[in-house]
Amino acid sequence: MGKVNRCICSNITFQEIQTIAKDEGLTSVEQLQAHGICSCNCMLCAPFITRMLETSKTEFEPGEIQKPRSRHA
Repeated sequence: MGKVNRCICSNITFQEIQTIAKDEGLTSVEQLQAHGICSCNCMLCAPFITRMLETSKTEFEPGEIQKPRSRHA
């Protein structure tokens, strides 16, 4: 199985997203979404992009990052 390294819906790699974020001074998934760059449709890449912005890592193993589970009261 391959690495997770792109926003499939926008057909853009995390490396490309990282470059755009740095060039434009964008520091959150929400800012990238507002500019229509990535994570605008299915949003499965959002946790990976958040981690990319935090660590500069641009490739991940499948399942390496999981969404936090919701807690039911």
